[in-house]
Amino acid sequence: MSSKLTHKEYLMLAIPFIISTITQPLLGAVDTAVVGRLSNSTYIGSVSIGTVIFNTIYWIFGFLRVSTSAYSAQALGSNDDKDGMLAFIRPMFIAIVLGFTFILFQNIIGDFALSILKPSEDIKNLALKYFSILIWGAPLVLGNYVILGWLMGQAKLKESLFMQITTNVVNIVLDLLLVQVFNYNVAGVAVATLISQIIGFGIGCILMINCDNFSFKNLTKEVIFDKQAFKSIMKCNTDLMIRTICLLITTNMFIAKGAELGSDILAANSILFQIQYIMAYAFDGLANASSVFAGKAIGKDDKELFDLNIKRSGQWSMIFVIILTSMYFFGKSVLMTLFTNIEEVLNLISIFDKYLLWFPLFAAVGLVYYGIFSGATETKPIRNSMILSLIAFLIADKLLISTIGMGNHGLWIAFLIFCLSRSVFLIMYLPYTRKRLNFKKYSNVKCIKLEG
Repeated sequence: MSSKLTHKEYLMLAIPFIISTITQPLLGAVDTAVVGRLSNSTYIGSVSIGTVIFNTIYWIFGFLRVSTSAYSAQALGSNDDKDGMLAFIRPMFIAIVLGFTFILFQNIIGDFALSILKPSEDIKNLALKYFSILIWGAPLVLGNYVILGWLMGQAKLKESLFMQITTNVVNIVLDLLLVQVFNYNVAGVAVATLISQIIGFGIGCILMINCDNFSFKNLTKEVIFDKQAFKSIMKCNTDLMIRTICLLITTNMFIAKGAELGSDILAANSILFQIQYIMAYAFDGLANASSVFAGKAIGKDDKELFDLNIKRSGQWSMIFVIILTSMYFFGKSVLMTLFTNIEEVLNLISIFDKYLLWFPLFAAVGLVYYGIFSGATETKPIRNSMILSLIAFLIADKLLISTIGMGNHGLWIAFLIFCLSRSVFLIMYLPYTRKRLNFKKYSNVKCIKLEG
């Protein structure tokens, strides 16, 4: 790809990533919609609580996908196949160890999570059933993060797209079969997801093995398990983990406070949040493209490509603000009825759905520019912006809900303040980061190189 980075070149990478990433929240939306057709809102609430627990577990270690993609893209830019392989092997080892650790301590994790979220007894029992089934897929999910990150970093668009879409289509089909046909309810949703995770991991392994530059040649045990290299990887990923923890605190507080307001409010917020996820993952597709171009710019030592990537990312994030806001505004009345036919929940959704109209505008820059910073492994601005945004959310939450007593209205306004803060703080960090990057020197920083 040329350093000119035309709109066409950007979109040729971004569109497959958008299609690929947006299937993930669509899957969560189908899970919610399937149980939303059952007898009462308890089923929606239990799946929502179970989803929050797994999001908490997996999102904390989402750096496995993000950093693998960045390192893989940098190796692609420098045409270093050995670094490309190390970009996969080391995080995969970490992913497998973490996954089996979650299985080993599943009872402690489940009990602790539910003690924090404090759902009603009916929802708690169903959420535990959901959790006890799906926890066995932990090594596969984290492994899939690494595989997907590596494929994205190598700009393997067709492979990334095939892996995610196939996995999620299988999940959706099994959802409908196990819940609607065989009446397995919440357990059916969990089993469908677990089977799709197994299939997805198998597909990912096959796709990687068939890549031309996938080879263990010249990779010794000493090189792979170099202590200094692992220390460097974890140091770079610490900021991304802190970022994710801040995001999870915000999300979990939102769900927990919604649960305190009653099961119908929890169900309404869960459905609205599923739509928010779809919008966010559309922006995340742009962020993935921006991350790959940023990584390539670092690997190629190409400042012009890096600056053009910033420009294209900003332009297309604004275009998508208009597209997503318009689609939601004109389609929301039909969309809500696809999730549930429970009248009480639909009435509540009609009261609070207007807040989602502001989400694309407030969140776009923070979601897309995150990809630029992560692709360049400039993670401190990501960390700091999220910490400051969390503080803004906590202040808004305290003022609007606890002090003024605005209830669920205050909760949604606090969330939008969090989204806007994330965008504003990243924009503020961008000039400083551009000045800090000296490409000739930057390409030799140990945090980027994967060899010890």
